[in-house]
Amino acid sequence: MFRNHKGITLVTLVVIIILLIILASISIATLTGENGVITKANEAKLETEIAQDKEMLSMHYIEKTVDGNGRVELDEYLNYIEEQGIPTRQEDDRNYAEVNGKIYEISMENGQLKIEYVEEGEITEPRIQEIKIIEQTLESIEIKVTAVRMEGGTYTYYIGTSEDQLEEEGTNQTGEYKFEELTQGQTYYIKVEGENQEGLKTEKTIQTTLEAIPQAEGNIEYEITWSLGSATVE
Repeated sequence: MFRNHKGITLVTLVVIIILLIILASISIATLTGENGVITKANEAKLETEIAQDKEMLSMHYIEKTVDGNGRVELDEYLNYIEEQGIPTRQEDDRNYAEVNGKIYEISMENGQLKIEYVEEGEITEPRIQEIKIIEQTLESIEIKVTAVRMEGGTYTYYIGTSEDQLEEEGTNQTGEYKFEELTQGQTYYIKVEGENQEGLKTEKTIQTTLEAIPQAEGNIEYEITWSLGSATVE
């Protein structure tokens, strides 16, 4: 006589496997999907890091505000955080800073610092921090450029009476240049372009006005006295 053997039939085994696959799919989706646990955890981690970065940038602004007696220009702030080891760059009149591998847009709105997260990344571009006029006469302007990440790079200098009419004057690697044969009393725009060894570029423009010799008003009365072949004007 045949004995009855209890066990799992092939059909039952297939059903169990299908159920396990479904459960596994649900678990994976729960963990890694758009609203999954891992995704939400990563988003929360990023939000925490962004909040910490913004707080640090805001603290640097407060530090600089205290040093500046309550008033700080955006360029001054950007130069200050560069000194603290935070790379910055300017692009299309927008300013950016990199903190812990994340890029933030830095701006001023109604006199208040505004910090907006942009994306993950790093800043390697050079940045011209300041174009300083070190000497100015009635017919010349001498400048000195301060920049970061411009080691071994080249500066190109432009000048003109409007931002739309700038002429190239020269290039060098020193960051110092003298514009000569200028017109008294004229307002000039000076632009400096910098390109580092990696071919990355930056630029900055300033405006300045040359002094003019004041014209005397009214009639000038004088008397010339001759004495022993020499003349004295009084």
